[in-house]
Formats: sequence, structure tokens, C-alpha cells
Amino acid sequence: MMCKGWRVSKSMLTRHSYFQYSAAPDPTLNTIKISCITPASKADILKKTEAKEFLISETIDTYNRVVEPFIASIPASKIQWIQNIFDHTAEEAKRIHTETSEFIILPDFHWLDLEDTDHLYLLLISNNSSLRSLRDLNGDTLPLLRRMDEEIKKCIATRYPSVDVDQVNVFFHYRPTFYRLHLHITKDAIKCHPSRVHYLSTVIQNIALKSDYYQTVSLPCCIKENDALYSKISE
Repeated sequence: MMCKGWRVSKSMLTRHSYFQYSAAPDPTLNTIKISCITPASKADILKKTEAKEFLISETIDTYNRVVEPFIASIPASKIQWIQNIFDHTAEEAKRIHTETSEFIILPDFHWLDLEDTDHLYLLLISNNSSLRSLRDLNGDTLPLLRRMDEEIKKCIATRYPSVDVDQVNVFFHYRPTFYRLHLHITKDAIKCHPSRVHYLSTVIQNIALKSDYYQTVSLPCCIKENDALYSKISE
């Protein structure tokens, strides 16, 4: 594929309507990453549109009254790409760690050069569709979280021996980008708002201390003014 004289190649990491391209304007220059969403939904466009962002405290009452019904209303088709992975109909060659049926570890969409472990970025996705976010984690899921921690360390040690596991950030986002429980595993600097980051080690510790911790506490949330959920919370 050519673009105004540039050599452009499609990344192996394509998911649903999301595509990554690597463009080389000149062989002597660094390549450029191009992200493409096609077809782009209204939600996709709003997500990329600049808007005021607010930091709110989501109480458990707000979650139960507003947020959980909002999550339940999201069409299953929005995360069909995840089910395709577990059904072995997509991304079969990209699986990094598959020693359990409970979750999968694979390269994150934003990790273009899979040989560049200085920018290692993996994603662990749960196979349990009832686990959508931090709010669904409790004492019953504590053994699963500990297995995730163990398998992540095993994966890094076996697949990426040059990477020191103590240099890797392992965390949940809240609110997440999509509502199927997943963990970010990266050596890169964390670029999102600090309030969104919940380290796996801290989550395990919180639930060990109080089994229903995430069903009782208020959680900080960054939310855009043009987010559909913002208007519902503001009502």
C-alpha cells in the first residue's frame, strides 16, 4: 500500500474495526504509527473528540443506579472480538500465554514492534463475561487474581527473559475502555490520568483485607463531558 510516496504496511494487530499501520516516509527515517478506525461509530468519534474532562467520585450508589445499567445496555457486539479470541476464530497466532482457559495474554494493540521489549505492552483478558471491571471483583475472585499475577510473571520470565518483572506495571483501568475484565502489562510510562490506574497488587491486597471492598468504596473516575454516561450521572 502506498500513501503519497510513503511505504505503508498494515500491522498484524487488527481488532474489530481498529487497525494499525506502520508508515515509512523515507528508508533513512523512523517509521510512523498510524491508527485507523473503520467503520467508526458515533462513540468512536466522541472518544477521539476533544472535550472537557471531569474527575468525579463514583459512589457505590451511583454505580448501582446509573453505571451498572449503562454497562448492561452496551451491545454484546461491541466486545465480540474478545469472544472470537476465546473461540479460536481470531488472533490465534498472536497468543502469548495460553496455559489456562481462564484468561489469555496477548500483545496490546498499541505495541507495534513486538521485538522491542523496552516498550513491552501486553493485555490479559478474562474469559469470564460476568467480570467486567473492578466493581465485579471480590473475595470469590481473589484466587483468580492471584493466578493472574503468577501467570503474568511466568509469561514474562519465559517469553521475555531480558525483561525484569519488577520493571513492569500491571494494572486495571477504571473506568475501563471496554467492559470485559482485563489487565495492562507494560514497561512503558503510564500516560493516562493517575486516578484511572489500579495496580493488581493493590487490588489483591484490598480484597484480602475486605472481600467486598470494590462493592463498597467510592472510586475516582475521569469522564468527558461528551461521554454518554456523563449526562446520566449529572441528572
